[in-house]
Amino acid sequence: TELGIYAAIYMVSDLESGQVISGKQLDSSLPVASLTKLMTVWTVLKHTESDEIVTIPNTRFETTSPSLGLSIGDKVKVKDLITSAIVGSSNDAASVLAFHVSEKVDLPFGELMNQEANNLGMKNSRFSNPMGFDSTANYSSAKDLQILVKKLDEANVFDFTSRAQSYSFQSESGKSYQTSATNKLINQYQNLYAIKTGFTNIALGSMINVVETSGRKYLLIVIGSPDREADTLKLRQDIMSR
Repeated sequence: TELGIYAAIYMVSDLESGQVISGKQLDSSLPVASLTKLMTVWTVLKHTESDEIVTIPNTRFETTSPSLGLSIGDKVKVKDLITSAIVGSSNDAASVLAFHVSEKVDLPFGELMNQEANNLGMKNSRFSNPMGFDSTANYSSAKDLQILVKKLDEANVFDFTSRAQSYSFQSESGKSYQTSATNKLINQYQNLYAIKTGFTNIALGSMINVVETSGRKYLLIVIGSPDREADTLKLRQDIMSR
């Protein structure tokens, strides 16, 4: 493109109105790696209270890095796991939340994710796991993620996470857990707000941010990029120069 964007899919839109300013392949489906955790969080929110206590199960939950290192039997709050999954993309947090909700409503979590995506009108998305690991049954589109982010934003999910460099909390037993932000741009740019990052070797880099300029907020979505940060900064520059 004329902006020199490497990503297979990108979109810049007005956060409030949803109006698309620029982009390509807006309805195309691609694997979105850990952007999937936004759907995980939305699904969890529909079935839990934020102060609800989750007991870390002794079943095999996902511990692939990045992870918090959750201890079996420890008791933690839903909101702490949600925040860790967003800020630090913690796989064990996403995995344990999914297990908790799945047990609670007695349905596979992937099925619940797809139900919720369907309810939101996310026509070009399918989800198979809460972490966003590569799978032919785990993909989304820019337009669908726009819908999801708007809903999460309206639920105030990003109020803390959008500028957080790290997050730490204690379990009921007093054990400390900590995660560092996967978004490395927010500490360099004051008007940039983190939504979520993603990366796998197959999906490549993906990233969602919000840029605030001239009193408006713009949603920046980058999917399938060999350099998600460079693409995001080009989109930021473009919207600020309009």
